[in-house]
Amino acid sequence: MLIRPVVSPTDLEQAASLGASTYRPNHYEEGKRYWRDGVPADPTYQPSNQRVLEVDGKIVGQVLIVDRTLAVGVARLRVGGLSGLAVAPESREQGHAEALMQDALSYMNKQRYDLSLVHAAEGFYLRYGYAPVWPLYSLKITVEDATRLASPLRVRPLAADDVPAVMALYESVALTRVGSFVRSEPYWRWRLARLRRLRVATDGEGNVRGYLLADAPTEVREAVAADREAAAALLADAGRAAREVGADECRIYVPPDDPLTRWALELCPAEVCQASRPDAGWMARFVDLSRAFAKLTEELAVRLIRSPYRDWRGRLRILTDMGTLILGCRFSEVTLLDDGSTTGLYCRLPQAKLAQLLFGYRSAFEVADDADVYMGRDAVPVMAALFPRTTAFLAGLDWF
Repeated sequence: MLIRPVVSPTDLEQAASLGASTYRPNHYEEGKRYWRDGVPADPTYQPSNQRVLEVDGKIVGQVLIVDRTLAVGVARLRVGGLSGLAVAPESREQGHAEALMQDALSYMNKQRYDLSLVHAAEGFYLRYGYAPVWPLYSLKITVEDATRLASPLRVRPLAADDVPAVMALYESVALTRVGSFVRSEPYWRWRLARLRRLRVATDGEGNVRGYLLADAPTEVREAVAADREAAAALLADAGRAAREVGADECRIYVPPDDPLTRWALELCPAEVCQASRPDAGWMARFVDLSRAFAKLTEELAVRLIRSPYRDWRGRLRILTDMGTLILGCRFSEVTLLDDGSTTGLYCRLPQAKLAQLLFGYRSAFEVADDADVYMGRDAVPVMAALFPRTTAFLAGLDWF
């Protein structure tokens, strides 16, 4: 057994066949084209990030590490997303998936990733330290209600020169929350090329005031509206697309605190949906705890300033299964210390639960009650200030 990167067109062809047969068996040729042609076209793709497992000269397993930059407030973390983990049916139950996972975690650490994300259908990833970090949010509206909406804005297909305006709309909404990816223009254009329905809402002067991206008539993968008029125009357009295929409702993937959701609830009857599982969905784990928190100190300071503990001074020791963090808080600043101090407030918890706290998926008060967690009574409110509950969300264009 040998785990190595893709090094030749033959490797890529074999890996593409494996990915397609595992994840798109009913659309094999389309899936194979995606893995063979679409994946390498990603501007961040590196052959060394596509790990293949070879047995007797044949590739029988693979996993892809997608390279992304994640916004956590003002902080930016380098994220390795695991995609397409697959083992050929005849080679399963031989420890190959375990070997690929261990290799991927080791590789991400050597390549200086801070965090890893994966979208899981079942509980396989729990054993590797991953934990759910946000639910799947969506907004559901009937076609009848959506198509009744009126707006002075025009909705038309997205043109190539609309991309900068669409990028600015995304950044105005997404990069203020936890969980969004930072997108370059080449990345945008690569992603847009794979979707079937790209629409923008424009005013009389041609200004782009909203957009929606979809790959199915009844589901909008991503939508951003600058104002109520744009929201009405996009919702009506989504309703018309769903009506054309005889559907009764359409679904838009947006979080509950998104401006589009708020306007939709004001404009018409709508249902805000949330789906989650304790062992699946979007999951995360740290790759290198100290490296990640060295980048997070400014964001932690911002959170502290916004809390009732803005004037708190002291040290907070967080002991995890990946090592100990010592955070120093003074004059509304947070610093990562490396002095081996044993003084100050103390917490003990698995890194997976610290990841959940970072993404605001659970509160410190909830986590403190878990059997495998210890938080001193005085430490809990400080942890709650540093890791407040929030609505993390990864926009649909970035799903992998």
